[in-house]
Amino acid sequence: MLEGLKGHTVVVGLGRTGFAIVETLRSLGERVVVIESNRSRAQECAEAFPGIEVVTGDAKEEEILELASIRSAERLLVNTSSDSENMFIVVTARELNPDLFISCRVTRPENEEKLRRAGADLTYLPESISGRSVAIAVLKPELASFFREILLSETAPYMLEIVPVDGRSPVRGRAISSFFNEEVFGLLLALVRGKELLINPPRRTVVEAGDRLIVLGSLEQVENLRSTVSS
Repeated sequence: MLEGLKGHTVVVGLGRTGFAIVETLRSLGERVVVIESNRSRAQECAEAFPGIEVVTGDAKEEEILELASIRSAERLLVNTSSDSENMFIVVTARELNPDLFISCRVTRPENEEKLRRAGADLTYLPESISGRSVAIAVLKPELASFFREILLSETAPYMLEIVPVDGRSPVRGRAISSFFNEEVFGLLLALVRGKELLINPPRRTVVEAGDRLIVLGSLEQVENLRSTVSS
């Protein structure tokens, strides 16, 4: 077990998609632990991303997940090319950490629902995502540039951020219009309530405990919102 590691993201399975995931998470400042069964790939990852912990082994085994401090992790990205292996990993990880957010790759679309029932919070087909990204880049290049700049650039003056509202927040029980100032806090793009996504929520919407505010703003604006929302 990696001592003192908490709130990190565990990535299982490398390959082209896995390396891209690790590179993106690292650029966003996330703490990442990689699990890879192939020793050469594990070594390649360790050399490509100094400072990232790499566990060599089979993620279907509890002890390997434990080595990655799965019990104290916040997120798990399962990215092997086998749906059956992914399902086994999801079930095992969910048993070890019931609060873990699990994202899982799917090879066959008909297995998406099975993986969700097994415990995955989110499933994705890499080919589908890649195809849509290419289509958007061709048909709407300005939109593609916008999202690339906001989501992936390390020097962009603006950032997308999620700000949670807990039960003791001073904005709990208040309408958005009563406290949200765009000049101070940036743009409120959406409000997440449970599994419901409210895009451009009406300003009369009353904020509840457990809500998450998705905002686009400068670092200063996001920090202003955090300070206002925090208990």
